[in-house]
This record gives sequence, C-alpha cells and structure tokens, in this order.
Amino acid sequence: MFRRDPLLRLTLDLLRPRLGRLILASTLGVLSLGSALALAGISAWLITRAWQMPPILDLSVAVVAVRALGISRGVLGYCQRLAAHDTALRAAANARTGLYRRLATGPDDDAMRLPSGELVSRVGSSVDELADVVVRSVLPIAVATVLSAVAVGVIAVISPGAAVVLALCLLIAGVVAPAVTASAVAAAETVAVRHRGDRDSATMLALEYAPELRVSGRLDDVIAMAERHHREWGHAADRAAAPAALAAAMPSLAIGASVLGAVVAGISLAPVAAPTTLAILMLLPLSAFEATTALPDAAVGLTKSRIAARRLLELTEGDPLARRRPPAPSVDLPDGGRLAVVGPSGSGKTTLLMALAERLDETPGRAAFFRRGCAHFRNHRAGQSVGGPGGRHRH
Repeated sequence: MFRRDPLLRLTLDLLRPRLGRLILASTLGVLSLGSALALAGISAWLITRAWQMPPILDLSVAVVAVRALGISRGVLGYCQRLAAHDTALRAAANARTGLYRRLATGPDDDAMRLPSGELVSRVGSSVDELADVVVRSVLPIAVATVLSAVAVGVIAVISPGAAVVLALCLLIAGVVAPAVTASAVAAAETVAVRHRGDRDSATMLALEYAPELRVSGRLDDVIAMAERHHREWGHAADRAAAPAALAAAMPSLAIGASVLGAVVAGISLAPVAAPTTLAILMLLPLSAFEATTALPDAAVGLTKSRIAARRLLELTEGDPLARRRPPAPSVDLPDGGRLAVVGPSGSGKTTLLMALAERLDETPGRAAFFRRGCAHFRNHRAGQSVGGPGGRHRH
C-alpha cells in the first residue's frame, strides 16, 4: 500500500537515505530540544527555590545544570544541522545520479517529449524539493513527536488534567495547524509548479531560438509569456499566504490555552504541591511547543515534495498516453518535393527527423512511418537534405 505513494517511492528509489544517518540526525535533534525542555524545567525550579533563600550550596547543582543544558542545546543543535544537511545533500546527489541513469537507459520518448525548459525544471528544482523532505519534514516530525510525548509524560506526573490539556494543545499545534497549512498550499503549489514549468520552457525557448524568434517577430511575445508565468507564480504564492498565516497563529493560541490549563491545574494543586513543582507545571509547557513550531513548514515541505515526486515519476516512468501515436498519414513525396513538418514542442518532429537520418535503431515499430516507399531517402543527397534542430532546415 505504501509503495503506491509517489513520495515514498521516490524517497526510497532515488534518494536512498541511510537509516543510520537519519537516526543520528533525529537523535541529535531530540537531545537538542530535550535540553531546552529540561532547561525550562530546571530554571523554573531554580527560580522558585532561590525565592525561598536556601543555602547557596543547595542551588549549585541546579546552576551547573542550567549552564550545561544551555551550552549543550546549542552544540547539539549545530551537530544536528550538520548531520541533517549531510544526509540531505547525499540524498540529492543520489537522486540526480539515479534520475540521469534512468533517463539514459530508458526510452528516448521519456525525455524527448518534454520541452528543454520543463526538463531543466524537473531535474533541477523538483529534485531539490524532493531532497528537502529529509531536512524540512521527516526530521522535524520525528523530533516533535518524541518531545511532545516526553513533555506530556512529565506533566502527567504532576497533574493528569494539565497533561490532557497540553496533549490537546499539542495536537492542535502539531497536527491541525500543519494540516490547514498543507491544504492551503497544495492547490496553490500545483498552480505554481505549472506556471514555473511554463516560465522555464518559455525562457529556454527564448534563449535557444532567439535569432529565429526575432526574425519571425515572436521574441517579444515569448519573453512576455515568461514574465506572465513568473507573475502568476508569485500570485499563487500570495494566495496561499492567508491560510498559512492563520495556521501560523494556531500554535500561539495553543500555547496560551495550555498555559491557562496549567494555571487552573496549579490553583487546584496549590494546597498540596510544593511551589517548585507548581513553577515547573507553569513553565514547562512553554518549551514543549518549541518542537511543534516547525511542523507547519514541515507540512508545506511535505506537500511540495509530493508534487515534485509526481513530476519526477512522470519523467522517469513516462506517460503511456503520451506515447500513443495517431494513425500515420499517407504522404506522396515525389522527387524534388518538399515537406514541412510542423507542430508543438514534444509532438515528435525531432524523432521523425532522427529516424529519417538513420540516427535511431530500426527496432520494429520505432520507425513505422517509413517502412514502405522510402527507398529514395537512402541515398547520400537525401541524407543531406534532411535538416533537424540546429541544421539548415527547422521544420
């Protein structure tokens, strides 16, 4: 069932991330944010205990622990970034190597049916977005899951009611808010990807065929088309900003609700609980949400990576419908005659010319359009008369 998911298929087949490196990066992330969580709890205890004015030696261990946790948080966070980016860069290199290998060994139609600009967009930005899923989505989700469970467990020891409130608020900040963000971005990102691909196609067309387009008077139109698609790409991003802003506000509201729940629970526990315990109950939820703040961006990265995975699947596996050829027309081409072959990009003009010039193998079915009645193309003069992209004739 999971193998049908395009993102998972591309992650396993192209990225091939190493499980050991992922576990190392996740562990370092958990330890880094775990240090922040422990720092909040010990700081709350230290502040409240110092208010009671005990002997200074009673606070020495807590003071040293606060310093150690503050330093370890930064060091472990830096190490986590190194491990995560090393994993992502290796995965991106594996993806490009595997993608080029598939294109080189696969059917020619898989790459030739796409405009050059679209091909550049897919092997460039689409691979980058797919590789980002490791750093921007997988690791933050894993770290947030572990830290949320630890925070709820610690609060449950003090007050089960406050733990229930914290768990609900963490679900809102870590599940509902990312889901709202992902649903808002999904539609807009689909439109943005299409406009980005069209922009790249128009840009490559203007770069590769600028002299011909200038002669025909279409160069300005092609440049204007690229600019229009670039503007539409920006508009699609703007349309996704409002729901994303709403989702970004939900974690702050969840933090406020969890603190309010902790205050209510602390009031009920005041007659029987120590002041230091109540301080931990009040301040610990503030650090529990630090891991969930990255989850809306993780959901956005997951959505973008899924769209990029579908585009790469279309490139590597091909489209059976796109390979279907209409019935070949019967063409009578006498000696000395001329035939112009025109059509949109990807319709097969280059394939036709390459077959006529005997650049493709004669596998049955590959060159069915000149199986009969084309003996006059076998001579040397006819070969010189066949022009392709970059040659004397561009038809």
